[in-house]
Amino acid sequence: RARAAQHEQDMKRLQEKMDVISQHKLSLKALKDFLAALPGPLEDEKLIGQISDYAARNNVAILNYAPGPSKSTKLYDSSRMRLSVSASKFNDLLAFVRTIERSPYFLKIESLTGGANTGGVKDSAKATGPLTAEMSVSCVRMKK
Repeated sequence: RARAAQHEQDMKRLQEKMDVISQHKLSLKALKDFLAALPGPLEDEKLIGQISDYAARNNVAILNYAPGPSKSTKLYDSSRMRLSVSASKFNDLLAFVRTIERSPYFLKIESLTGGANTGGVKDSAKATGPLTAEMSVSCVRMKK
């Protein structure tokens, strides 16, 4: 009886180990599936093209573009850019910002400053010109 009880305990431990191994395999598969579902990387050369497309869709003009520093780690690469943009309506500029932030390409607006061209008038509520903004956008590319 003692040996049977010992064998039963050994079987329970082996079953627990098999469950852990099975869970590990499922987790690895889930990670692999997640990485496979990520959008393809948006390389630096294509990044400005994608941002330009987002700007055109939202009636925003890109006035100036300057690439920034890049960073590379074991898990990801990242790059930054500075943009000067112009829009005739605040809602267009806001839609442009939302489009970037909701992009499937892991884009993030790190800073945004701007205002309205007042046409020489001190009261910005009576602005006559387009809205302009300076923004810093970063892009992260996961390494698979």
